[in-house]
Amino acid sequence: MAARRLGQSYLDYAVDPFISGVYAGDPMALPTRLALPKLYYLEQTYGSFIRGAIAKARQPKTERDRLATKQVFSARGGLQHLVNALGQAIKSEHISLGAKNVDIHPEEDHFCVQFTADNGRMQVIRCAKVVTTCGAYALPRLLPFIDEAQLTAISTLKYASIVQIGVGIARVAGPRYAAFGGLVPSRERQNVLGILFPSACFESRSPADGAVFSFFIGGVHHPKYIEMSDDRLQTIAEEALHTMLKYPTDTPIDTIRIYRHPQAIPQYELTTDARLASINTVQHQFPGLIIAGNLRDGIGMAHRIKQGTDIGTSI
Repeated sequence: MAARRLGQSYLDYAVDPFISGVYAGDPMALPTRLALPKLYYLEQTYGSFIRGAIAKARQPKTERDRLATKQVFSARGGLQHLVNALGQAIKSEHISLGAKNVDIHPEEDHFCVQFTADNGRMQVIRCAKVVTTCGAYALPRLLPFIDEAQLTAISTLKYASIVQIGVGIARVAGPRYAAFGGLVPSRERQNVLGILFPSACFESRSPADGAVFSFFIGGVHHPKYIEMSDDRLQTIAEEALHTMLKYPTDTPIDTIRIYRHPQAIPQYELTTDARLASINTVQHQFPGLIIAGNLRDGIGMAHRIKQGTDIGTSI
């Protein structure tokens, strides 16, 4: 749709890097209505992207709209502090970490959840509601009571693998990037999908004269990258630092961290409709069971916050 409306160049240098950067996916395999729902809405409602954007800009803003800003923000000290605050609000006695051998099955008017706690003891919880937010691939083991065909439609969701390489420089002798980051079009044939500049956006991410970068590689086009050695991955990051970010070749890297995510980002391909229909059917068959997480309702953090809020207020 983007190529039809705005041309091949727009697809190659706007849509493609966005899809590669956000979904680590193939723009030709992700329908616009699923991957770019706002653009799809503009075309369907107003007949074109541009006409829709102009019409939206002219609409009167609600009080909620006026409160929203484009400012990039994070939890002070990192997102772990947000998780810690949530845990403190819930209270540790209500949270079980490191649960193993989890088994969930419905009984007459409730669910029975059994698992091995981190102390090695078997725990049993009987409850009216069960909310899952794990990856689709984990559901067959977790929900064995669901019909195999229905569960297959949900659990066969495709995920893109991602390698994140964090690079820290204590003293920068090169460009200073006052931006969130950048995305790389596939047609440029680079090893890197995108680069984020956390220290340019958030406080206390690096020394005053330093910088922190996050390089992302892999995705659906390069699934084997996750199997590369640490040395090879480090070389890719160093090359991108010099060739793409234009840092001198003698720039010392003071810290490097490599994180591999084999099943990182779900791909909302044409199977999405069948997956959502199956989820609705299963939840209707087993009242109290809620199948959530990034297998539906969007893949970003904002989507998770909204989904969690919606579920929390509904139950």
